[in-house]
Amino acid sequence: MFMIISGPFCSVMREVSAFKLTRDAIVLNAANCTVWHLQRVLLKSLQKDLHEEMNYITAIIEEQPKRYQVWHHRQHRQWVTQEFKLWDNELQNVDQLLKKDVRNNSVWNQRYFVISNTTGYNDRALLEREEDILNKALELCEILAKEKDTRRKEYWRYIGRSLQSKHSTESDPPTNVQQ
Repeated sequence: MFMIISGPFCSVMREVSAFKLTRDAIVLNAANCTVWHLQRVLLKSLQKDLHEEMNYITAIIEEQPKRYQVWHHRQHRQWVTQEFKLWDNELQNVDQLLKKDVRNNSVWNQRYFVISNTTGYNDRALLEREEDILNKALELCEILAKEKDTRRKEYWRYIGRSLQSKHSTESDPPTNVQQ
């Protein structure tokens, strides 16, 4: 009888211990893809609180915003956010990350994901609110073209012109982007 009861109990206890170990391993090395995969498997198996996981991954991203593996795990977060409609504070979190590092491509991708799945880009009021962000992106494209990434300057100028044309209307005055 003891074996029947203890078998499943021990299995769950091993999973709980493994989950704690994955958290420790992530703190030590957030670049380990295997640990992130195990984390996702255990989240599902243990039916962990996904709000808690959202807070956890946000903290890890704030500590290590350029780790590809962290953002890959965040794709799982994107699914959770979309599936359970957990959009509260997502855009504010992205804004905070952009303030720390405007060049972080993963943050820009997350911003696009959040806006695309909430308000969308067809709303003129949103575009007006985004004007400051757009201007920063255009400024960054010019900086990259002139100073940082001169080998791909035409690429950055193309991105800048594309941003301008996509987000301008017929009533907007034409802008002169340096050639």
